[in-house]
Amino acid sequence: GPDGALYIADFYNPAAVHNDTRGPKHGPTNAALRPDRDHLHGRVLRLQHKQAKVLPSTDFASVAGLIKALEHPNRWARLTAQRLLVECKQGAAELAGLLKSSAKPEARVLALWTLQRLGALAGAELAGALGDADGGVRKNAARVAALTGKDHGVKKALLEKLDDADPRARLEKIVALAAYPLNAEAASALIKLSATLQDVYSRSAIVGALAASPVESLLAALDAGDKALVESLAENAGGRQDAELAARLLTGLAAKAGAAAELKAAALGRLSRALRADVAPAVTPDLRQALEGLLGSGNPVLVSATVPFAARWVKDDSMSKSLGPVAAVLIAAIGDGSKTEEERLQNLQAALSLPQARARAFEASTALLSPAASADLQKGTIEILGALNDPGTAGVFIGAYRKIAGLSRELVLGQLFKRPEWTLALLTELENGGLKPGDRGPSAIFRLRTHPDKAVAQRSGKVLDALLGSSAKAKDPII
Repeated sequence: GPDGALYIADFYNPAAVHNDTRGPKHGPTNAALRPDRDHLHGRVLRLQHKQAKVLPSTDFASVAGLIKALEHPNRWARLTAQRLLVECKQGAAELAGLLKSSAKPEARVLALWTLQRLGALAGAELAGALGDADGGVRKNAARVAALTGKDHGVKKALLEKLDDADPRARLEKIVALAAYPLNAEAASALIKLSATLQDVYSRSAIVGALAASPVESLLAALDAGDKALVESLAENAGGRQDAELAARLLTGLAAKAGAAAELKAAALGRLSRALRADVAPAVTPDLRQALEGLLGSGNPVLVSATVPFAARWVKDDSMSKSLGPVAAVLIAAIGDGSKTEEERLQNLQAALSLPQARARAFEASTALLSPAASADLQKGTIEILGALNDPGTAGVFIGAYRKIAGLSRELVLGQLFKRPEWTLALLTELENGGLKPGDRGPSAIFRLRTHPDKAVAQRSGKVLDALLGSSAKAKDPII
């Protein structure tokens, strides 16, 4: 409260509960209709220290008093003074002076926000606050800067001390830059900073700020050699499901001379995974040339990362000559234990994108779903297969379910439930005795019976009743 005491509002009511599960009737808002619910009485308790400090008096009747109250030790008094200044629309000059002269950071923060709400905050004042000695003031100044996004001097101040010693202030400065037009200077500063950061929040904010110019930013990140940033930017661009943007990214990567093939492949791999298979741009001469150049690069990693785009985007057989020899290489790479897990997954995705190689890719994927494979390799394989709308995927998942355990098994089951036709394949396997109902667990059985597809739910009920009927009948007398 305004005196520094703690105030407690007490129902003083034996029926403080809203939804009573013990059986009384409930009203239209689901509140229990209880005769002992007291609507008339209550208590307010005041808890104060035995040696409470005497707080200075406040003058809320004058502008000078309100300005002084912004430095009051009590938060309620400070916020009340701020509210009254905004409501009366006065005190801009005094607030500007307080922002520069107050020794209390909390008062400088309130002066900053009050000026912003009055529409009286000058760019030079905001730029000065961004360099304040207190991290909390710098953080709030950055948050205010994010609301403006116009003043060149403020943007310059953000860039000058972007790598703030205070992590929260640094994060807010990165977020604020996203509100300003992204130029080469800002992109360079963000990319340089990204390589030094460890926390995922700041790195994510950098991706968001750079996303304003996705192609230029990704190519600049390639020059910097920051693989994590390259992958994040490519994934962000793919998540937009913009066919024209995807084509510009691929063309830009193909034309980027001097960049490491592994970085290009990493960008293409993330772009391919994030982009839906039905998102396809018009195949222009420039795009075709870019695809052919990447496929003919001679680098196995880069070729495998390019194959999904050629398979999805080029609808005719004009690139069959370029894709033909690639299939066998991709299949062999999937089972090559000397390659990294990322490379094996990328080759799997590429092989699955080729209709003529898909059956062999399904067969090769079983090695990635074996108990000997790592949990990360199993998870990546499950995600890639799950994104493919092909009837053959259900058979791979059912076969894997018999062998793997733990979280990977649950992931496989989740994928089988995702598409009705795959769930029906699971039910057929149950009927034929290839799987036992008990292997699924009660949660999976419940999900089968309550499947969102009504036809699947009905079929599940019949199959499970036939398989579990005896146990259900034995349970009925007990219940």
